Amino acid sequence: SDMLPSGFSAEARQERRARRDQQQQEEIFGEAKKFLMEPEIWTYGNMLGYQRKLMDLLGAYSWRRRFAPDDPNVAHLEKELKVLEARTPV
Repeated sequence: SDMLPSGFSAEARQERRARRDQQQQEEIFGEAKKFLMEPEIWTYGNMLGYQRKLMDLLGAYSWRRRFAPDDPNVAHLEKELKVLEARTPV
């Protein structure tokens, strides 16, 4: 049989993982949307804050990031952060 030691089939585990991933993406979207709608006007500083929040929501600052440093989404956001930091007055 294709049952794994945990009692769940590989297919059932894959479905659970897909649901969990979808739920996590929806939560990230909701948090990002809420953050985006807060300020009345947008500046480079606001965008910088948003990018940092998004990095945090994606887990870029977590210990897991050390094990998967090649995530292209995080690498792209890190490049954008450098540009926004250069454009934001201290």
